[in-house]
Amino acid sequence: MIFKLAIAYLSLMPIIGYGIINKIEPVASFCDLKLPKNIIYKEGAEPHLYEGIKTNSNCTTTKISKIADALTSINGEIPTKYLKKIFKSHGVNLLVKTDSIIVETLESFIASNLASTYKQKIEKVKHRFKLKYIITEKNLLVDVDQENKQVSLRESGTDGSIVNIEKSDYDYQVEREVLIATKTLYPYSNEIKKKDSTKIEKRLLWSKDIHKPVSTKTKLSSYRLIKIVQGGTPIKASDLTLKVVIQTGKIVPVVHIINGLEIKTNGISRSSGKIGDIIEVKLKNSKIVNGIVQSGDEIYVKI
Repeated sequence: MIFKLAIAYLSLMPIIGYGIINKIEPVASFCDLKLPKNIIYKEGAEPHLYEGIKTNSNCTTTKISKIADALTSINGEIPTKYLKKIFKSHGVNLLVKTDSIIVETLESFIASNLASTYKQKIEKVKHRFKLKYIITEKNLLVDVDQENKQVSLRESGTDGSIVNIEKSDYDYQVEREVLIATKTLYPYSNEIKKKDSTKIEKRLLWSKDIHKPVSTKTKLSSYRLIKIVQGGTPIKASDLTLKVVIQTGKIVPVVHIINGLEIKTNGISRSSGKIGDIIEVKLKNSKIVNGIVQSGDEIYVKI
């Protein structure tokens, strides 16, 4: 009785780890499957992966479909001994020359190469590769052209030969701290000045969009909003425009740097100005100087 219960339990128990085939098949229907060191496939292109496995196997179509499903559930390197044991229980004789195989998506393969090139973590990558699958015993290479934003996928043979497979445009995502609107902000209102109207959050941005959000160090009091910003979305530089922060005839702080020494005084502005504008200021000694409008702890003129 105990033996029968054990057999029933094993027949229903799913295989643990990597999502390998979870339906036990009779071992009598053995077939062969050859796998190389690298299996790289494009997500959503499983039928093409089936064809790639078919050329390396004499298994039935049903088994090939299950093998492909099992392989696409793996992400990373897996020991050959483990794979052989699992596939053997399903009537598949696994033929592998290496101690382990690496299975990953084309996207993650390119992302890891881009991360190495850019020296930063790449969260996601998009490209225009038409490639459906790769099952190869050769070394796979990615050449990155940063200037033209292109990647070339290549194979390196054991004899040292290089074969270009395909070239594609690409973009990638990285994590950045951005300024987020906590509520919907409307043009020309003073809401943007309030501390509770914005917050800093980490968001994933495509590399081409990295410079679109304003810097988290931006002094919003020096700007006015010219577009509606929905709550929960980043504030972009194009949503803002500099506003006049110094009015004509007003007393303004003036900073004069001489040989590394900072001299502070006050003056009267002779014109209006925004951050970065050059305006005239009349000092206490009646001398008129030109200075650049700056933003720090306060608005001042640097001469």
